Amino acid sequence: MCRRGKEKSSKPMRASKRKPVTEEPVEPMSLHMFMTPLRQPFVSLMLCAYFLICIGYAIVTPFGRAPDENAHHFYVRHIVERGSLPKMQKGEEWHEAHQPPLFYILASPLFIASKSLAKLIGANEGDAERATVWVLRIFCMLCGSITVLATFHVAKLLFPNEPIYANTALAFAATHAMHAFINSSINSDNFAEALCSIFMVWLLSTPFSRSIGLKDAFTLGLFLGCIGITKYFAWSAVSATIVVLFWNVRRYTPSIRELLKCIAITCVTAFAICSWWYIRNIILYGDPLGQRVYEQLSEHAAQPSWFLAMGYSMLDYFSFAVRYLYWTFWGLFGLTDIFLPGWAYYLWLIPTLASAIGLLRLLMSRRLITSGEQVAVSWLSLLCWLITLLLLYIAFLMHYFSAQMRHLFLMFAFFAVLFAAGLIELLPATVKKGLQFILPIGVASFMLTYNALCIFLVIPGAYK
Repeated sequence: MCRRGKEKSSKPMRASKRKPVTEEPVEPMSLHMFMTPLRQPFVSLMLCAYFLICIGYAIVTPFGRAPDENAHHFYVRHIVERGSLPKMQKGEEWHEAHQPPLFYILASPLFIASKSLAKLIGANEGDAERATVWVLRIFCMLCGSITVLATFHVAKLLFPNEPIYANTALAFAATHAMHAFINSSINSDNFAEALCSIFMVWLLSTPFSRSIGLKDAFTLGLFLGCIGITKYFAWSAVSATIVVLFWNVRRYTPSIRELLKCIAITCVTAFAICSWWYIRNIILYGDPLGQRVYEQLSEHAAQPSWFLAMGYSMLDYFSFAVRYLYWTFWGLFGLTDIFLPGWAYYLWLIPTLASAIGLLRLLMSRRLITSGEQVAVSWLSLLCWLITLLLLYIAFLMHYFSAQMRHLFLMFAFFAVLFAAGLIELLPATVKKGLQFILPIGVASFMLTYNALCIFLVIPGAYK
C-alpha cells in the first residue's frame, strides 16, 4: 500500500518539473497585418532592391526572350480583342491556352488601359503594343513583391521571436536572381505564387488564432476557388489545408453543426468560383484539364520518350531534370538558353550544400517538435504541401520535359525560409545574436553583386 502511494505521488512530481512551451498568440491574417512589416526600414529597403533588380532584368531582356512570354501576352490580347478565352488549336500561340484564366482576366483591364493611354498621347500601334508589355511586366513585378513580403511573414511564423530568420529569408527572396528574372516577364507563374504565398500566410496564422467560423470558411473557399482557376499545381495547397484544419478542429472542437456549415460554405464558394472553368474544358475537350488535346498538340515538345530513344534510362532522365532544376534555380536566363559559366554552377554548390546540411541538422535536432504545437503543425503542413507539389511535378515530368524551377516557385516563400534556416543552423548559438543584421545584409549584398553581373554582363553578352 505504501509503495503504491509513493508511486502515485511521484507522477505529479515528474510532471511539475516539465516546462510547458508557451506560445505567443498569433494575429489572424488581415491587410493591416500583412502590410505592417513595411514600417521596418530593412523590409522596405529589401523591397526597393527587389524592384530595382526586376527593372534591370526587364530592360536587358527583349520581349519574348523569357519563358513563354509571347504566349502569355497573346492570351491577354486574345481576351481583350476577341472577348473570349483562347482555345487549344493548331496555329497562333495557343500553347498557354490550357492555363486557368484568372491571371489573364485580371491583366486584361491593364492591357486595355495602357494601350488606350498610349494611343491617346499619339503613340503608333507598335509603341502602344510595347506599352502593354511594360504594364503587364510591372503587374508581374508587383505580384512578385507580394511573395517577397509573404516570405518575411512565413519566416516569422515558423521561427517566432528569432528575427535573424525572417530578415535573412527576406534578403534572399528579395535578391534572388531567377525569381526576379521570372517576375520581370509576363507569366502567370508570378500571380500564382503571389496567391499561394498570401494563402500560406493565412494558413499559418488565422486557423491558429481562433476556431474557424463562417467568415473564415468563406475566405478559405475564396482562396481555394481562386487557386482552382490560377494554376493546376496550386491545388497542392489542399494537403497543407487539411493538416491545419484538422488541428483547428481538434483544438477548438466546434459542434458538428458548425463544422458542417463551415465545410458547406467553403465548398460552395470554391465551386462557384472555379467550377465553370472545368465544365468548359469538359465541353470543349472532353476532360476537366484538356489534357488529351494538349498532348495531341504538343507532339513537338520534349518528352521522356525522346530521351529513352537516345539511350537514357529513366534514372538518367530524372537526373538530367534535377540538373536543369538546379541551373534554373540559380541562373539560366533567356529562353533557358543563356547559361552561366560552368564554374559558376559549381560555385553555387557551396551555399546549396551548406544550407542542406544545416536543414538536416535542424530536422535531427527535434527543435521543430519542441518549439510548440503551433510551430510543429505549421512545419508539418508546409512539408505536406511541398511533397504534394513535388509529386504533381514528377507526374508532369513523366509527360513533358520542362525542368524549370519556376514551376515550383508556388512555394518560393517557403524555399527562401528553408535556405536561410539552413545557413543559420550552421552558426553557433552564441554567434547568431551578433549576426542578426550582419548576415541578412551580407546575403543581400552578395546577391545584389551577382544580379549586377547577370544584368550588365551575362544577359547583354548573349544578345551581341
